[in-house]
Amino acid sequence: MSSLIKNELIKLSKRKKILISIILMICFSAIIILISNVSENQTNTGYYKRVLESQKETLKEELKKTKDQAKKQKIEVQIKSIENQIILLDINKNKNWKDTVKEQINAFEERKKLALDISYEDSKEYYNSQIKKLKYLLEHNINPNDENKVNGSTLFVIFLQLMGGFFIPIIVIVIASDIISNEFSSKTIRLLASKPISKKNIVISKFIAATIVCLAVIVGIELLIYFIFGIIKGFGNLNFPLTVGTKYKIIANNAVPIYESSQIIPYITAIIVGILIQMLY
Repeated sequence: MSSLIKNELIKLSKRKKILISIILMICFSAIIILISNVSENQTNTGYYKRVLESQKETLKEELKKTKDQAKKQKIEVQIKSIENQIILLDINKNKNWKDTVKEQINAFEERKKLALDISYEDSKEYYNSQIKKLKYLLEHNINPNDENKVNGSTLFVIFLQLMGGFFIPIIVIVIASDIISNEFSSKTIRLLASKPISKKNIVISKFIAATIVCLAVIVGIELLIYFIFGIIKGFGNLNFPLTVGTKYKIIANNAVPIYESSQIIPYITAIIVGILIQMLY
């Protein structure tokens, strides 16, 4: 079986589809890096905050003109959400970030008590998850400003989020779609069939070889991008927190997070679990 797998790996490595897959991955990586850099630059120059403040003023003007009570309530929720984002941005500007984070925790505690649980932005769990994240930052002595920095860790997490839903299926299809039919088109099936090997072993060896190649292409490119970008922009803090596992319920056609359903995990855990899920997939 090992010789069969080795033979399949050699055949797969010589196919143009592998090169195409690698080129697609590199192009995709370049786009993500470009978008991330633009996003970081906008945040650093205060662009994002100016946009939020402009949106807030527009919503306030709309609120004054609106007479419909239901619409007013929705606009108020949107204004609250924007105010929360502005507050979080202000944390990053404060030199004494620990004191500011403590104040922010207290502010979120008060808002959590008043939350109506009618939307994501105005739910008890939204404020609760923010409180957990801020407490984690304090406990691990991590400056929240790191969240807006583009580095190897943040980029790798973005890759993991996008790869599973879009790129992995394409890579698998490109590499493994004609792994058996190609034997017939290239006339090598006769040579393969002439050997004292069962059909089952042939199929299993092709499956294992295709899996190894897919993993090598996907995880290999991801790790390569991580190290290259890490050297250029820094590897980042692998202990930075991420909010995961949030469960939702439907209230008035809105998806509202269930209280205490979210969990806080560090980047390193998300990366390891993400790679394992990719391998399983």
